[in-house]
Amino acid sequence: EFWDFLIHDIFKSQLPEDIDLATMSIGSTTQDWWTRGIDSIAEKTGTLIVASIGNGSENLCEILYPAGGPNVLGVGVLCSIDQEDSSGNLSNYSLAYSEKSSGTNSSFSRCKPDIVAPGNALVAVVGNADEYSISGDYTSFATPIVSGSVAMLYQTIKSTPQLQRIFDLNMSHCAIKSILLTTAKKNAYWHKGRWGKDDDHEFPLDAQHGAGILDIHEAHKILTAPPENTASGWDIGTIANNEEISYRISASEIQEDFLNITLVWNRHFETQYPFAQLSDENSDLRVELWAIDENGSAEMVDYCDSKYDNVEHIYYEKKGDESEFEIIVTFTKRTADFATQNAENYAISWNYSCENPDQQRVWYDLNNDGIVNEIDLGIMLNNMGEIDDITYESCLGDVNMDGTINFVDIRMLIDSPLFAKSNSAQN
Repeated sequence: EFWDFLIHDIFKSQLPEDIDLATMSIGSTTQDWWTRGIDSIAEKTGTLIVASIGNGSENLCEILYPAGGPNVLGVGVLCSIDQEDSSGNLSNYSLAYSEKSSGTNSSFSRCKPDIVAPGNALVAVVGNADEYSISGDYTSFATPIVSGSVAMLYQTIKSTPQLQRIFDLNMSHCAIKSILLTTAKKNAYWHKGRWGKDDDHEFPLDAQHGAGILDIHEAHKILTAPPENTASGWDIGTIANNEEISYRISASEIQEDFLNITLVWNRHFETQYPFAQLSDENSDLRVELWAIDENGSAEMVDYCDSKYDNVEHIYYEKKGDESEFEIIVTFTKRTADFATQNAENYAISWNYSCENPDQQRVWYDLNNDGIVNEIDLGIMLNNMGEIDDITYESCLGDVNMDGTINFVDIRMLIDSPLFAKSNSAQN
C-alpha cells in the first residue's frame, strides 16, 4: 500500500483533492526521490505530512526520512515510566530518551524531531479480536496520536466559516505546524542547543524533544482565538526580502510567565521526479522579540535565526516591567545576498504559558520508575562533574542547568517534597 501511494501519488506529485493530512510510521535513514517528493507535495498542496522520527539506537539510531525533511512534521516518542503496574505505564510519562526516540546529533544539521507525544498504548493483538496488549514506547504509535489530534483541528476549520475564509490551504501545513510547536509543553531538561540555562539563538528546538510535548487543547485555543485577543494568535503572511513584518501583543495583564513564538516556512523542491531541492530559491528568515516598557522604550530581548532550519522558535520568560511585546519577522541579515526570490510565504503563532507542572517529578526521577528515592540520588552521584554532551543521558541530574552536576543539584533533590514523600512511604 505504501509503495502504491508513492508510485500513484508522490511520483505524480498529485494527492486527491480531499486529503488534508497524511500520516506514516515508516521511513529511511537516507533521503531519496520519494522523501523529497513528500517534502515537495507538502509545499505544493499545503498537505500536512506527519511522520515518525525513528526509534533510537535500539532500532535505528539515525533520524528517518521523510520525518527528517524540512516540510514534514517529525514526531518523537515520550517514554512512559517503567513500572510493573500497567495502568501507571499508560498514564505517566517521562522524557524522550535517545535510546527510544531518535533526535538531532552532530551529523544532522536540521533540528528534529519537531514535537513528541506519548506512544505507549493498548493495541489490538493481531488475529484476536478480543485481546489487547501494551504497545511499548515507539514513534510509530506516537505519530498517529499526533495525526488524530491534528485531524480534530482540521475538523474545527472545516466547521467554522470564519476559519475557512481566512485559512490559506496552500500554507495550512505551515500554520498547523507552527501552532503545534508554539503550544507544545516544555518538559524537564528542555533546552535549545548547547547545554545550559541560556537558549541557543541558532538552534530553534530541543535536540530530543523538539518544541516539546503535544498539547492539542492549547493548539485548539490558539486556532480559535478571536482576532482582538492579542495574547495568543496566528497568522499566514508573505514577506518581501527588503521588509519586516511586526505583530504587537499585550503583556501587562498576562499572568503566565512564558511567551512562545514559532515561525515556519517552506523549503522549495522541484515538482517532478527526482524532486531536487531548489537551494537557490530557499529563504532564510528570522524572528525577533522586542519588549516595550511602560515608558515606550523598546529593547530586543530574544531572537532565533537558525543557519539550517525553516523553523524559528522563541521561549521567553517575561520580566515584571514589560507591558507590551513586538514580534518582528524579517529576512536574516547574515549575508547581503540572503534570497534570490522576492518574497516568502510564512506562518507564525504565539501564546503565553506557565511552567509545565507535570515535569516536577521528571527532574528528579532519573531512573524513570515513577518515584524519587535513593536510587535516583545514586545516579546523580555517579553523574557528578562537568557536562560535555547535550544528550539527556549525560545531563540527567543537572537540575539547575548550569552545566555541572554538583552538590547544589544533590541538595535540590534531597530537599524536594517528592524525595521526602518517597522516603516516608518506604519507612
